[in-house]
Amino acid sequence: MHLHPNFNEETYEHDIALIKVFGKSRYPAIKINQDNNVPGGFEDVTVLGWGADHADSVPKYSNQLKEATLTTMTNDQCRATRVDVTTDSGKVETMSLRSHISDDMMCAKAVDRYICHGDAGGPLMHRADDRDDDVALGILSWGYGCVN
Repeated sequence: MHLHPNFNEETYEHDIALIKVFGKSRYPAIKINQDNNVPGGFEDVTVLGWGADHADSVPKYSNQLKEATLTTMTNDQCRATRVDVTTDSGKVETMSLRSHISDDMMCAKAVDRYICHGDAGGPLMHRADDRDDDVALGILSWGYGCVN
């Protein structure tokens, strides 16, 4: 496993690692985004994950891969956002994202859709009509509890 050399455990900046596997995959590789301007604000993206249904789910993951469509926002819009977060104890708190979003991160949201425990590491991508044309834009990294 190869961690990004600038990964920061406190801020989650550069939250990526590569794992080398042996053998040939039976799945096609996904294209990786090459355009620094994509995604822009207000674009639909798809996320996939094995995360829990809600903060107090036991276990903290799903046995079924889930998919959600979210809408991106600019980092300035994201930094100005306050989110209601359900903590592990079930308490709902309002949190600011102002000091938690760095330039190497992006944000996306949707009504009644969220990331939760177990979703980190899943892809954020543009879906195409033909799955061979899907494009990976990023990797799910973090949220506060289960972010609504």
